[in-house]
Formats: sequence, structure tokens, C-alpha cells
Amino acid sequence: MVQLPIPPKQRRSETTLLRLLEAVRELIADRDYDDVSVEEICQHALVSKSSFYARFPSKAALLQTLFEVYRQEALDTQATTQAKALAATTVEDIWFEVSYAFWNHVWRNASLLKCIERAPFSEQSMVDFTNLEPLVLLMQWHPASRHLDPARVHFAGTCLRAIVLRMCFARLEPEGMTHDQFVRQCARMATLYVEAPDPEAP
Repeated sequence: MVQLPIPPKQRRSETTLLRLLEAVRELIADRDYDDVSVEEICQHALVSKSSFYARFPSKAALLQTLFEVYRQEALDTQATTQAKALAATTVEDIWFEVSYAFWNHVWRNASLLKCIERAPFSEQSMVDFTNLEPLVLLMQWHPASRHLDPARVHFAGTCLRAIVLRMCFARLEPEGMTHDQFVRQCARMATLYVEAPDPEAP
């Protein structure tokens, strides 16, 4: 298919929009959303206030657009992660694929997730990207993990989720290891837990 060239005016408009979205994402990384002004966003994005208000009636409208972009990123991440997890051959690798995608996503978007209460209620579960049910269902279906107790999977997932959120929100770097090494260690611990023999079994 022949790709038609984007008119210069439209290209500039898209560039301006992306600058504004990235500016507010960067500014709220270190500060509270309420403390960031439209003027600061414009200065950070190298965009005039008139250009801002030509696209958004308010700062809240800009944040809502950022949530919509984030929501699509979350959907794309979930689809990619599910494909990688389904291709995994061990329980540990399933945990790693799911946990590493979650870590990267939250690490990049921790500041935005702190504003989760500002998202429309109907979209919060998708924007939050922390629903554990898809993981439990995937492990129940996957040949390598269908034998596992769903309650144990859910508990291990809840613990991993808490660790990731705590470290990403506080911007805590794993001591003495890279992000992927840390997540691999967490995946190994989760695997040991879910595969441990049931002490109450006969």
C-alpha cells in the first residue's frame, strides 16, 4: 500500500501533541499533579499556551488524553506479554515474562499511576494494569502450570505485585543486580512457592 505523505501542518500538530503529553508525564514524575501548571507544561514542551488551549480546554483534559494513550500502551503490553508467556515452557519463565512486563510498565508509568483516581472509573482497571485474573486464568490453561493451585498463584501474584509497585513508586533500584535479574529472582521465588508440596495433602 502506498503511504501518502503527512501534510507539514498535520505533522507539526502531532509533534506538538506528543511534546505536551511527554512533558506532563515527565513533570509529574517528581511532583504532584496539582502542583504542575499549564504554563510549566508549555515551557517544558517548548509549546505556546495558545497552542495548548487550541488542543485542550484544561490541564485535566490533557491528563485524560494521556490516560487514553497509556490505556492503549497497556493493551499492547498485555497482548505481547500473553504471547510470550504462552510460549514459555516452565512455570518460572511464565512468572518472569508476566512480572518483567509488569515491572517495565509500572517503572515507566509510576507517576501516572499515582493519578489513577483521576481516570474515569470505567477505565481504572485497564489503566491500573494490575488485575491478576488474566494471570490466574493463563496459568490454569497453560500446559506447564495447569496443575497449580489457583489460590497459591493468586497469592504469589499479589505479593509480586506489591513488591513491584513499592519499588517502582519509590524509584528503588535493586541492590547489586539489574532489573531483569531482580525480576528473575522474584519469579524463581514465586515458582518455589506455587510448586511446593501441600503440607495438608495425605
